[in-house]
Amino acid sequence: MGNQIWINTLRLVISGLILEINDPDRTVELSLPPAHRKFSLAGNTENMFGSVGSGKLQLEVIDKEIPPEMSMAESLVITDIFEISEKPSGDLRFYAPRQIPPRVIEIDRQFQYGQVIGNFSEFAGKPHYPLQYIDIVLFSNWLASFGDVILHSAGVDIAGKGYCFMGKSGVGKSTLSNLLSKNRTVTLLGEDQVILRYLNGRFWIFGTPWHVNPEVCSPKGVPLEKIFFLTRNDTELRKAVQPAEGYKRILQNSFIPFYRKKLIYEIIKKI
Repeated sequence: MGNQIWINTLRLVISGLILEINDPDRTVELSLPPAHRKFSLAGNTENMFGSVGSGKLQLEVIDKEIPPEMSMAESLVITDIFEISEKPSGDLRFYAPRQIPPRVIEIDRQFQYGQVIGNFSEFAGKPHYPLQYIDIVLFSNWLASFGDVILHSAGVDIAGKGYCFMGKSGVGKSTLSNLLSKNRTVTLLGEDQVILRYLNGRFWIFGTPWHVNPEVCSPKGVPLEKIFFLTRNDTELRKAVQPAEGYKRILQNSFIPFYRKKLIYEIIKKI
């Protein structure tokens, strides 16, 4: 490998939260998926949102076999992709047994420091993103600690104001947002997910990187102006939604970690 220059630190800014991943032993060349690159702190100067509502999580990549006690912990939730457990201290453990290589992410309860543990040496000499497919789960828990959520919604920025289009799959969220984005004054924040945060007395929406196509997302954040709930059944073109109904629909279309009951009250109180 000679004089190859390794990238051993990644820094992302997503909704004002800074995620730093460091590989001190330079086991792998850290790399970002295409859409994530727009959120890189190194190359992104577009509306980083300053320090308002910010937090910083530093993760260190550790190249070693996962200790058996880590993979055998009693889980709060088990899915096809990940398992999550909570230690008595309140620290969280994210286990991804089906990824190659399997990995464990341990994070302190304040979401300030953590480790990504796995046999990463098999990726030596290859670009690799150690949080692939699980960083959205990590962020849903991190945001929940502030009472904020990821929405299953398309979102756009029109003249500095944020608009969300929410609804079930197939109702036209992506179609509508992509049509709007053809206007040069419109920025598509996220085709399928945006982040909703309550900061400084008002709601904001932010773009997200969890898209295959980098053209359908942006790192920007703007104050929320309005949410539209899309359906295929209503006979009226547009009608107002009562607060209780709107509240229910937002909860139904949010990535909420219901397995962490202590956080649910803060989320419900904010929304």
